[in-house]
Amino acid sequence: MKGVWMRGLVVAGALGVPVSAAAKPEQCKAQRDELATWLKQAAEKPTEVKPGPSSISKDLAELDASLDPKKKAPKLEKNAPNLPDRVFKKCAGMNAWMKTLSPLQLPEKRARIVAELPAQIEACGCQVEMPAVKELAYHWLNPAPPPTPPVSSPTK
Repeated sequence: MKGVWMRGLVVAGALGVPVSAAAKPEQCKAQRDELATWLKQAAEKPTEVKPGPSSISKDLAELDASLDPKKKAPKLEKNAPNLPDRVFKKCAGMNAWMKTLSPLQLPEKRARIVAELPAQIEACGCQVEMPAVKELAYHWLNPAPPPTPPVSSPTK
């Protein structure tokens, strides 16, 4: 893998997005276990457990801001990869797994994310930026409520 080695991360590509190199099995298992614990806490107590900053923080903030009807939606780059594709680009089975979540209602989707995401990450050798995984999972577990339309006052 090309890139610059920094504190256990390989800074890959022109974007400088940190991607963990293939972790040793025991390191990956420890990362899986830590993610499993964090996901349970994030699902149960979202106000107490927040993800740290990651390579997708700015994109998620823009996405959240686009939900505000008072603000103009950000312009998307043509053919830009979506956030899950960027976060899980080295995890071949993630797209198929995420498609199984799409039709589910939020309670079942949350339960499956907490139960299955750590194993999905381990299956790809933990070749992900774990802060980005946590930040994306946090948004999946705790989606922003849809904006409330403005209430107009009755006319006389």
